[in-house]
Amino acid sequence: DVYFGQDPNPGLVSSDQANASYSVSSLSYSATYYWKITAKDGNGGETEGPVWSFATKTDPISLEANDPNPNDGAADVPINADISWNCLEQQGIVFDVYFGESPNPPLLEENYPSKIYDLPMLEYSTTYYWKIIAKDGLGGSFTSSVWSFTTVENLPPAVPYDPQPENNAVGVSLNVPLSWSCYDPDGDPISYDVYFDTSPDPALRQQNITGNYYRFIIDPVGEGRTYYWKIVAKDDHGNETEGPVCNFTVTHNPEQPSNPNPTDASSVDGSNVILSWDCSDNDGDELVYDVHFGIESDPPCIALGHTSNTYDLEPLDPGATYYWRITARDGKGGITEGPIWSFETH
Repeated sequence: DVYFGQDPNPGLVSSDQANASYSVSSLSYSATYYWKITAKDGNGGETEGPVWSFATKTDPISLEANDPNPNDGAADVPINADISWNCLEQQGIVFDVYFGESPNPPLLEENYPSKIYDLPMLEYSTTYYWKIIAKDGLGGSFTSSVWSFTTVENLPPAVPYDPQPENNAVGVSLNVPLSWSCYDPDGDPISYDVYFDTSPDPALRQQNITGNYYRFIIDPVGEGRTYYWKIVAKDDHGNETEGPVCNFTVTHNPEQPSNPNPTDASSVDGSNVILSWDCSDNDGDELVYDVHFGIESDPPCIALGHTSNTYDLEPLDPGATYYWRITARDGKGGITEGPIWSFETH
């Protein structure tokens, strides 16, 4: 007699059968079944066997990966995204991960033990496809749908800001350092093109500099002129952002030193000579002076950066001709050289 069922005390399903086997069908997945055999000899003798049991394997539908993250068809996914999925927990289950840019994605990793996969850094503005094959360790495999997502677009750098010199600045040094601020929302490295000219539509002067600082030395003939400049910020993905055109006006050179004392070509007592001169600056800048003095017709510099417009000389030899000249500096790169004057001592 054969007893079989899902009850631990199984019911009779076949009696008085001569064969030592019994075929069952249409069993349920993920179920436990119990069975026993009672042997009879035809003469009234019988012996009841123990109750045995077995479990059927898990329903294959429940082992199929589902609930993908990112969601199927998701957009603007970060390029550092991971993928994950859900699946019924079962001892020994592993996963084959398929991932790529093809709608039929290639195998990325086999027999992966987790339901979260750390992807390498992805590309911007790219659609990726993926699927998971779950394997139950008993020879069964269960293939998910093919899912897809699209990564976020790479953004261009911000508009360059905080220009130095400030827009519309006046009295700027002839040795002018240009600087600005900028950032990239994706953290990409930035390079810059510098445009600079006396035209409101400035010409390109320097490409692909990596710092946010650039120095121009303006020829003194450019005193009092207005200059225009702009910055174009570029990332390493081909995006670029043009900054506004700014302008500044450079300093005027100091006026030429004049009104020398001693007067030019005069004769003076050499025992007590004080050089003096007049000089001014149209921008109101503080001036310093280089004093050139000697018996040579092109006199050497004897004082550099002198802050006063007078200079006391040591007693001079009588009967000699001395030459002198003053160079005025405004501290902003403006320089004006005076004429050579002379006097005789007696």
